[in-house]
Amino acid sequence: LELADKYKIEITRFKDRKGKRKVYKFANAVEIDGTQCIDCRNCLEACNNLQKINYLELKGKGINQEVVPVSEGNGLLNRSAKKADCIYCGQCAVHCPVGSAQEQVQWQLVERALHDKSKIIVAQFAPSIRVSIGEEFGVPDGKILSGQLAAALKQLGFNYVFDVNFGADITTIVEAEELVKRVKRGGSLPMFTSCCPAWVKYIEYYRPDLIANLTTARSPQMHSAGLIKTYWAEKMKIDAKNIVVVSVMPCTAKKFEAGRAELKVQGRWPIDYVITTRELAWLIKKNKIDLAK
Repeated sequence: LELADKYKIEITRFKDRKGKRKVYKFANAVEIDGTQCIDCRNCLEACNNLQKINYLELKGKGINQEVVPVSEGNGLLNRSAKKADCIYCGQCAVHCPVGSAQEQVQWQLVERALHDKSKIIVAQFAPSIRVSIGEEFGVPDGKILSGQLAAALKQLGFNYVFDVNFGADITTIVEAEELVKRVKRGGSLPMFTSCCPAWVKYIEYYRPDLIANLTTARSPQMHSAGLIKTYWAEKMKIDAKNIVVVSVMPCTAKKFEAGRAELKVQGRWPIDYVITTRELAWLIKKNKIDLAK
């Protein structure tokens, strides 16, 4: 509910015309729309067999059968009796062929922010986006589109564009300093990365015995966004309250990470919105921007 309030998300379980299938939202990251499901069960395979999370299962029989979170299911799948929780990895969305499982979109909120001339809108994109974005525009596989991506974001209305590679450099420095301290002064080893919020959620829920092994460093997107709203804002003489930071990420779990209250900086959310590669591609196409050019 706190996340829903932050992102102004209406949490509703919609039913189809027969009143059977629903839309399940997992935090602010992923959702499964049962009304679009074709019963291929790819999401079950991804969650239970590939990821070993066992958060999804089948409920009901025949035309009433649907994929649901385990808390609302009836245990038709053979799974461990141990409680399960979503880690927001988005693998269900990756393997869904029809968009029944998908990211919870925020592109509408970003579009609204872009029309607010009283705000400074800043985009920051993850390293992989410069390559993966090309898949949506017929660009040869592996082609690096850093310049085209920055230009497209500017054409969409973003005032500034940052590369999260810089945030990754900061993360590397912070992690290295912490590792040296652990080795010299004693501390939990080995030290694990905290860059992936799905991995962090997995550790917190499934392996709390390893929490001490996680580095205390923030992820690259959180480091760079924090700098944008503090150091950079001061250098540019911009009131941080007027800055809206939009992260373009390859991972649905990054949406969840951006809403973690522990990661606030000076009482503010470092990141206001997180959109996926697919959401950005939709915005670019919607505004008739030729990315390849």
